[in-house]
Amino acid sequence: MPATALKPLPAAIATAYSLTMISHNRKTGPIPVSSTSRNTCGSCPLAKNGCYGDNHPTAIHWNQLSDGRKGVDIDAFCKQVRMIPTGQLWRHDEVGDLAGYDHDQDTLDPVPLRKITKANKRKRGFTFTHKHQAQNIELLREATAAGFVVNLSANNEAQADTLILTGLPVVLLQPKDAPKVSTTPNGHKIVQCPHSSSKGKMQCNRCQLCYKADRKYIIGFPAHGGQWRKAEALTLKEVSK
Repeated sequence: MPATALKPLPAAIATAYSLTMISHNRKTGPIPVSSTSRNTCGSCPLAKNGCYGDNHPTAIHWNQLSDGRKGVDIDAFCKQVRMIPTGQLWRHDEVGDLAGYDHDQDTLDPVPLRKITKANKRKRGFTFTHKHQAQNIELLREATAAGFVVNLSANNEAQADTLILTGLPVVLLQPKDAPKVSTTPNGHKIVQCPHSSSKGKMQCNRCQLCYKADRKYIIGFPAHGGQWRKAEALTLKEVSK
């Protein structure tokens, strides 16, 4: 029997979102967690190159979200976000990134980000982005100041040293065997994600460090998942430059 052809997402939902109110992710714990379609990844160096989202079974969900089999548009998604209980911690983009423009995904589209930020009012949403190009920084500061905390994702320590100067919270991809505490070349403290340093005993629902917008240290995430070697190779290559 021939496979059924998949219909592309209508233009109105070319960027698709999904929200799980109670996640079964061992890292986050039972908090709301969202995902966004692959078209938002832009020039992220991890795309198809060691990204956590390409691991089974996460990739199954992400592929369905990205090819039109599931997902909703930004307005329907924000209605779901508004249903998250007041004061609840939640993670945006377990996979995917903040939406950019169709012709330039590395430049953030302010409309969806502002809609999510508004829907997040009286909730405690946080996310991560590789879209920390200069043209995006003010928009990311705006969202973070309004309570939707955006962490800038660095691929090496030198990049982390630069990003922390923006005043926004920074996270860092590290080699798998990185120490629990270290410093960057410029002396900024790196604290390994407590989920990693505790060997899975700590979860986001209790840790909540990534929601602390005013922290003065960088959070390190050792390469992990089924394709961790690709992610680590990328990190080591960039660090050596």
